[in-house]
Amino acid sequence: MGNVRTEAGGVLPETRHEHVRRRNKIMLYTSLSLIVIISLGFLIRVPYKAVATGYITTAEYADVRASTSGRVAEILVSSGDTVKKGDPMVNLESDAEQAAVDEASKLVSKAEAELTLRKATATENKRAHADAIKLAELELKYANEQLALTKSLYEKGLASGRRLSEDTFAVEKCEEFLRVTKAKDLTLEDKQIAVLEQELESQREALTRAQAELKKRTISAPIDGTVTRYSFYVGEMLRTDMVLYEIFQGEANCIKLRIPEKYAEKVEVGTPLRLTLGTYGGIIPHKFDGKVTYLRGVVEGTADSYYRVAYCEFDPESYGVSPGTSARAKLLLGKQSLWKFIFEP
Repeated sequence: MGNVRTEAGGVLPETRHEHVRRRNKIMLYTSLSLIVIISLGFLIRVPYKAVATGYITTAEYADVRASTSGRVAEILVSSGDTVKKGDPMVNLESDAEQAAVDEASKLVSKAEAELTLRKATATENKRAHADAIKLAELELKYANEQLALTKSLYEKGLASGRRLSEDTFAVEKCEEFLRVTKAKDLTLEDKQIAVLEQELESQREALTRAQAELKKRTISAPIDGTVTRYSFYVGEMLRTDMVLYEIFQGEANCIKLRIPEKYAEKVEVGTPLRLTLGTYGGIIPHKFDGKVTYLRGVVEGTADSYYRVAYCEFDPESYGVSPGTSARAKLLLGKQSLWKFIFEP
């Protein structure tokens, strides 16, 4: 080994063995520190919150949508208007449907007129038939009386045998006429009337269907309340999945939230939330407390954003909160590890 010279009081340089030991110590302490930090990151639990947005609604509310697709012809109601159940709100273009109703109405009127005429004819024919039977019965009665008189005269030698034969033939002729008259079949007219009645019923059903299709072209209010209108315009093609209006009834004590799909499965009835309202925002916004009361079972949205709709109750305290006010809520979904909180997107 070489000699190492140092000054008085100096520190000897570490040997290779000492260097290795020091490096191993540092690595050990670093590893232990990392294990402790990582373990603490899993052990430390922080609140797991989901952010959802929505707006204030009422306990009684309704989405208004078109029951069939169509182009807007007339907008009758705007935001802030008050409506009654059944009031028309939007008219869709309905030329084809109105034409179908007009055509069906004409066919019904035609069928009704034909049925009325056929019934009147049948009634007249039945009356004439009854009169013919009465007349035939009278003629038979008269022929029988004449035959009885001729027989009496013939027995006394006052009438010829020819006259007796003629009167006997007259009675037989009247009997045959009465039989034929009574046997006349009038059920054919009844069958024809039954067919016309079926045709009329079919035409009326077609008219009812046409009227129902025409009615769909008018979008009406499903409940009483105050209206909030969504953005749509005259001439726009509406789809059945588009919300056109919302109608609010009663006090504003309900929140409609859109919860992102990735959080929705963790939300359940009773999940608590803290709420910030657009009206009471600012640097230090007022917080309202609430909870989830109903969660729709279907996922909604577009290709870019999927969500589930939740309805929540909250305490408005003494604040006058209006329906339609925007809301931002944090839903407490439980606890999660610190690492998940930091790194989960």
